[in-house]
Amino acid sequence: MAIVDIALICESGHVINAYSSRIKELNVNYCKDCGKKAISQCPKCHSPIPGGLVTSEPAFLHELIKQGSEYTVPNFCSSCGTAFPWKPERERALEDVINELANLSPEEKAKLTKAIPDILIKTARTPTASMHFKKAMKTIGSEGGKVLRQVILEVAPEVVKDMLGLKV
Repeated sequence: MAIVDIALICESGHVINAYSSRIKELNVNYCKDCGKKAISQCPKCHSPIPGGLVTSEPAFLHELIKQGSEYTVPNFCSSCGTAFPWKPERERALEDVINELANLSPEEKAKLTKAIPDILIKTARTPTASMHFKKAMKTIGSEGGKVLRQVILEVAPEVVKDMLGLKV
């Protein structure tokens, strides 16, 4: 029988513990990477944030921790639909990088900025948004491209990374 544990994620979106009810010793109040508060429930409706999937009791704790490293952080509460605190922060991070890219025209920057929601969440427009970003990455040069690539790797879902040809 599969059980979904409760995730503990900081307000910036760093996964602290995908199995917070099973591996309590990894739970902390604040993120070691950014210092922001750790949350395990939706700030609006207080529903638990779905964590890692436990299909059977692992023989060793490190097996469960390894499974947790494959956990995907949700952008929205599955109970009330509210965006988690890290979603707007991720949007701002991409927008900040786009605004700093010197090799793009204001029109190109506006097109990329408009495509951000479809880069962060898989939608019907994600392939088109990915195409805009891929084209921009060829235009902006190595230094800007490196920064944009790093931010996308940090904030985008795997499907977008695959569409952009970005591998960790």
